[in-house]
Amino acid sequence: IDNNGNKRLLGAYNGLECISVNATTGTSKNSLNGYTISIEGKEEKQSFFINDLADAGFTIYNPTEGDYLLQENGFRILL
Repeated sequence: IDNNGNKRLLGAYNGLECISVNATTGTSKNSLNGYTISIEGKEEKQSFFINDLADAGFTIYNPTEGDYLLQENGFRILL
């Protein structure tokens, strides 16, 4: 989800490379307290907007211990 609240699919065809992950602890109430992740990718088209993962063809797996996104290769990503 980007800063405008849009859900986007990044690296759909060529994948992404994580360049850096930085943790920041804010010094005041309006400072960032979280993570900044820098990623790079080379795609022919801009990232796709997605409103509903199920409508986009993703299968959501809901075991009793949590929600997972089930990938095509059978691996699960914890959401």
